[in-house]
Amino acid sequence: MNVTDSLQWIKDEQALIRKAIENGVPIMGICLGAQMMSAAMGGNITHGPGMEIGWHRVTAVAENKSNDWIKDMPDELLPFHWHADTFSIPQGAVPLFNSECRQNQAFAFNNCIALQFHLEMTVDMVKEWVQLFASDLDYGPPCAQTRDDILSKLDEKVSALNQWADIIFSRWVKQLL
Repeated sequence: MNVTDSLQWIKDEQALIRKAIENGVPIMGICLGAQMMSAAMGGNITHGPGMEIGWHRVTAVAENKSNDWIKDMPDELLPFHWHADTFSIPQGAVPLFNSECRQNQAFAFNNCIALQFHLEMTVDMVKEWVQLFASDLDYGPPCAQTRDDILSKLDEKVSALNQWADIIFSRWVKQLL
């Protein structure tokens, strides 16, 4: 599924995102949700060179490390990825993370955050995606890891991921209060 698919619900959801932002409603978009946020805010969605799949480092944008969304977080994270498309940073938004495979990995806009990568993964979810979407792994390096690379040290990777998720998700929940 892509933001650029000609489906009415995609246009409706983008209109809802714009309305929420105009009304100060906190939004968190993950993967397709981040792309939807970018498009709703006037950003461009493009198909990347192949897919970005697996555990790929993202680096905090140096000049924005003090942003409330990512302050006190490591300069680099190792989140989980499974996407082909990428987004541009919409006007007025603050880029938060980038990577070697995709320049734009996250942005913030006031009380909203968009994450191209996945922080919500569990060990079972990673195993299920590897099984269900195995044909995606044919894209190969450098941005699509092998099944073995994805599953290597899985418990350790997910444990670290969950710690970062707790930070970001808690900050988002505080926006709702």
